[in-house]
Amino acid sequence: MGATLRALGVAGLCAMVGPPAAAVRLTSAEPGNVFVMGSRVVLRIEVPGASSGLWQVRAVSYGGTEAANRTVRPPQPVDLGPLPAGYYDVTAVGPAGATASAPVVVVARTRLRASSPIGVDAAHAWLLRPEQLDAGARMIRLAGVPWIRERIAWGEVERQRGSFVWTRYDAAVDAARRQGLRIVQVFHSSPGWSRADGDTARYPDDPRDAFRFGEAAARHFRGRVQAWEVWNEADIPHFSVEPASEYAAFLKAVARGLKRADPRIPVTQVSYALQAELFADLLYRNGAAAYFDVFNYHIYAQPAAFPARAQGHFDLLDRHRVPRMPVWLTEAGLPLPVAAALSDEQKRQQAEFVPKSYVMSLASGTDRHFFFVFPHYVEGGSWFGLLDPDMRPYPGYAALATVARLLGSAEYAGRPVGDQPPGLQSHLFETPRGQVLVVWSDGDPVRLTVPRGDRPVRVVDIVGADVPMATRGPHSLTVASSPLYLLLPRGTLRADGWRAAARREAGRRLPPGLPDVVVRWLLPKDAVRKARELYELPANAATPARIQVANLGRGPVSGRLELRTDGAEPLLGSIAVEAEPMGLATFDVPRTLRRLPVGGKVEWTALVVETGGRRSSAPAVVDVAVDPATLGVASEVPLPMAAGATWDANPSPAGRAQVSGLPGAGEMRLRVEFPGAGDRWCYPRAAADGARWVGAHAITFEYRTGPEVSPDTLVRVQCVEEGGSGYFTPVGLPPSLEWRRAVVQFADLAHAPWSTADPDRRLTLGSVRQLLLGVNTTGGGVTLEVRRLQLLTYHGPDI
Repeated sequence: MGATLRALGVAGLCAMVGPPAAAVRLTSAEPGNVFVMGSRVVLRIEVPGASSGLWQVRAVSYGGTEAANRTVRPPQPVDLGPLPAGYYDVTAVGPAGATASAPVVVVARTRLRASSPIGVDAAHAWLLRPEQLDAGARMIRLAGVPWIRERIAWGEVERQRGSFVWTRYDAAVDAARRQGLRIVQVFHSSPGWSRADGDTARYPDDPRDAFRFGEAAARHFRGRVQAWEVWNEADIPHFSVEPASEYAAFLKAVARGLKRADPRIPVTQVSYALQAELFADLLYRNGAAAYFDVFNYHIYAQPAAFPARAQGHFDLLDRHRVPRMPVWLTEAGLPLPVAAALSDEQKRQQAEFVPKSYVMSLASGTDRHFFFVFPHYVEGGSWFGLLDPDMRPYPGYAALATVARLLGSAEYAGRPVGDQPPGLQSHLFETPRGQVLVVWSDGDPVRLTVPRGDRPVRVVDIVGADVPMATRGPHSLTVASSPLYLLLPRGTLRADGWRAAARREAGRRLPPGLPDVVVRWLLPKDAVRKARELYELPANAATPARIQVANLGRGPVSGRLELRTDGAEPLLGSIAVEAEPMGLATFDVPRTLRRLPVGGKVEWTALVVETGGRRSSAPAVVDVAVDPATLGVASEVPLPMAAGATWDANPSPAGRAQVSGLPGAGEMRLRVEFPGAGDRWCYPRAAADGARWVGAHAITFEYRTGPEVSPDTLVRVQCVEEGGSGYFTPVGLPPSLEWRRAVVQFADLAHAPWSTADPDRRLTLGSVRQLLLGVNTTGGGVTLEVRRLQLLTYHGPDI
């Protein structure tokens, strides 16, 4: 999400936040009308021209009770007195029915902690005007949020090679630093001059440009920026059409530059937009895990889906033996379709999403969570942000301040072991002052009894207001969709009754002596197949292939460039290498490395080894395959089991599905609805005779989705072997309103981590017993139609 914001990063976005147009305004001296608890809430009624007559001013809490009522005559100030923590709607009614309204938020004074898990994506450099930067930073500080995520456009600050002008990015960073905020800085575009084709969505032609930018940025912001995020969501085509092998070379170069200028600055890898199986697999085979300190990902879904996404990432990291390190979720937001203004119901949805997203993120094993996004922002007809266009807070802002106050020094302790009432979510946190139990219901309201011990138990709602408790005996509490915080004395709940998060932080820094040589494959850019994270080369054609070697170190390198295929020994090629400091050289790839099988892929590896056997580079790995379009089709065999009546609907527990046949053989129609919370997927399955599949290279079909489909819906295929091991399309196919042909090569299917382990970790066609074809979505329902389901076999020869 946030694609337009992250893709543009230009001053035009600032126009989204404009001056208010109301004739009569309720204002205060505090940014956003945010007051610290204990201070007097004083407002002004600004009436154009000469003012006369009395105004009735009323403050109503988030829970609907009247908190203050005053009668004033402007320009007399409206003194509502000290108000308890919470969110208030203030309305003023004057002569002749004139009205004005404004939100007021009262927050507790909170100390910022660098160790806090609470962050927010600010994007102030792109979304606020210069005169608004201090107010925006102050509002984040008042909310008690110590970490923000900022953005920078490389091409804007380095318009010519070697000439840097930081302008508004300095202003945004300085405003944040004046409030004591800690900054994660992200960038995700290249300058036009850095590529011969001028494509700013691709990585620069010369890794030395990336290195020099990293070095200049870290030096310029040293002490003012606390972490650097190298690119954004490169696993999806919107931000990078290049495979992970290209990002790996870029990351190595930037990380070396950042660490050259500031050796202790943490570097995060690119944020994953999806469950980036193929992208991550190739990235880590390129040795990129040694070049970052923090694992980083995004999710745009209901909080109930957070644990599964996180666990999928952690399993992938463990499979690739990536060292344990801090895990940050740097974007999670709630898009709200809006025409002119948020409705009261949408404000409520956002306010409830805020604590649920932080709690479920921390419960999933992440160490720091950033809400997307702090200021007002519109993308694709949906509103994001905790502030309205006039920088006035929604209830979600008060919900953020409550999370920061109550969980900012907390450590996640776990969720209860054993049965709970249906739909009840309970999460325990340990803090220096005691325990915090966060509860809500994803289903029907649940009644809980809160015992009274020697010390009183406080209950706080999502906007920070105290919930009245019984003065004697146990207190009965109704838990509904809006989260509640129970503040308990230390030791009230025993740790052995709670199941902790799946992954814990194990802080580390980049090891010393990382290779300064970056090796990179140069293959035709039109051969990239992003969905497969590889290059498809034409059969029976001489495709140019070269290797680039950049020495980013301070000393010369002398050795050889070794070429391997699928990690095999002996070497397939060895080329002498001499590289001066900050030198760049390119080499042609020997023809002997260029044979490819039909229906599969091959790993090509290049690395520099110095005289004496010491590696002076991480491996550069690319996956290559034959372009199927250049091969003849030997056969297309219909799958007879694809008649609609033979499919079992197989929806997730959150769904209701019907599956039926369409006229003709090999066709199927699925209609699934998701009326409640939970994982939203449906994979109709049918029996398959794998013995008939042996020798085939791919499965092909045509599909289309209904107009109600959400844009993040993915169509996937899964083949299940006799022992229960499943293999699926890890990237997935996009929704399409028109009939679209899909070709899924069996060699590209990845092992499904939720299925039975497979000792050989590869799909064996003869063992296939089930075919699943369905969808994942975050929407309320999907229609999927499939036709012409066939097995596809190609002619050789290999190249």
